[in-house]
Amino acid sequence: MNSNKRFSIKDIANICNITEDEVLYYIKNDFLKTKKDDNGFFYAEFNELYNFMKTRNYYINKKLKDLHRDKINKINCLLIDDDRDLNKVLKKLLEVNIKTLKISEAFDGYDAIRKLYDVKPKIVIVDLDLPGINGFNICEKIITDKIFEKSQIIVISGIELPEEKAKKIEEYNIPVFKKPLIYDHIIEKVKEVCEKICSTHL
Repeated sequence: MNSNKRFSIKDIANICNITEDEVLYYIKNDFLKTKKDDNGFFYAEFNELYNFMKTRNYYINKKLKDLHRDKINKINCLLIDDDRDLNKVLKKLLEVNIKTLKISEAFDGYDAIRKLYDVKPKIVIVDLDLPGINGFNICEKIITDKIFEKSQIIVISGIELPEEKAKKIEEYNIPVFKKPLIYDHIIEKVKEVCEKICSTHL
């Protein structure tokens, strides 16, 4: 079982030790929030199932409690780079080495801005040379918008910055990793940021 699983009516009935008819009753009376899949079958996402069980005082076993704790303790990270191969490799390495991360991806500047406001990440790893809105402007957006005042930016770049922009990044104490990346170095930095976030309960 994992927290990204879709729970069918049968799954819910088994977990709650009730009948499928009872599950349908709860769904129809809006006690349990569900969605429908492409085939028209009801399913519940983990948070909805957990909240339903808690509200209705159903027994919640340790495995479910642990999954819930892990899900709410995840640190949102947004990885922004138009190099999809690099994104794929870095995302995989970060997920394997840092279990507390929940990583979203963006592949251009416009997508990145949308994802920033959707995800509200605590960590933003951004390439400066992006199509659409460039990475430096994304950094400025994060720095100047109070929504992201607790977000940590990490820059990855294969280009040399103009002196003025380099000074600005240095002024805000933004770490910069040059391409080609040494993955161990960036993983260690992200680990350090995650530990800081966890220790201060951001």
